[in-house]
Amino acid sequence: MLVGFYKYLLFPLGLAGGCVPEAYGQTPQDSLYHIREVVVTGRVVRREVIPVQELSGERLQRLNSHNVADALRYFSGIQIKDYGGVGGLKTVNIRSMGTNHVGVFYDGIELGNAQNGTVDLGRFSLDNMESVTLYNGQK
Repeated sequence: MLVGFYKYLLFPLGLAGGCVPEAYGQTPQDSLYHIREVVVTGRVVRREVIPVQELSGERLQRLNSHNVADALRYFSGIQIKDYGGVGGLKTVNIRSMGTNHVGVFYDGIELGNAQNGTVDLGRFSLDNMESVTLYNGQK
């Protein structure tokens, strides 16, 4: 009698297990579809959100400037403060924010004074410099 009970219990479970793929709508596919190869080519266009100002090459040589501070005078939107003659301190600020809010980089290395955060741009000569670039914001 106990064996008959298990037969009636296993029979509905077997039916439920057999219809599971149909219950989820998963039917086996007999055919394969081949799609032709697609080649995508393009070029990288680097556009900055904020325009970059740059002096380089022959244009930088024609400026008749001796140091970076003199070359930066040709950029728009910046102010050069010159604190005394040929050997004096020359600093730059952008949008009147102050010189301690301007990051100055030379070959990717940030320059700065630990005491007051300013950089003397009169110390850097343009003799072996390839380009001078101004970014108004993050690069």
